[in-house]
Amino acid sequence: QKMEVEKYLSNEFQTIHSPDNQDVRWLDPSPFSGSNRYRLKIYWADGSTQYSNQQEIFREHTENFELSVFPNPVKKGNPVSMSCFLEESGVVNIFLLDITGKELTEYHYLGNEGNNHISLNFDLSGGVYFVKAIYQGKAKVSPFVVGD
Repeated sequence: QKMEVEKYLSNEFQTIHSPDNQDVRWLDPSPFSGSNRYRLKIYWADGSTQYSNQQEIFREHTENFELSVFPNPVKKGNPVSMSCFLEESGVVNIFLLDITGKELTEYHYLGNEGNNHISLNFDLSGGVYFVKAIYQGKAKVSPFVVGD
């Protein structure tokens, strides 16, 4: 039997953690302010799949701008997802940086008040990268790893 932790993102559940063993004790490193919904996806030996009941966890809003990048690590060729909480609608300038801090790509995203989910496709080699997001003069940086 294998299990995965899924989180509700962009109107669907997406895998955010795949433990190597059956120990699913895990802390979400990037919870949203407000509602966070999770469930387990269980793969049985006979090939069937089962889902646990959804669990909702509410996290108090702590800042006017929050950023998280997931999954981390991301498999080479897969999109990098970001979530950001915005106190009010506005433009978020997003920069992809390599390990040396060199800017590789720049995006401009018009975000809505509250939680926003952004999926970006980068053609990256394996290694460590950073997403830098700037909103209303505040910058947040989040590292992520691209694996093979």
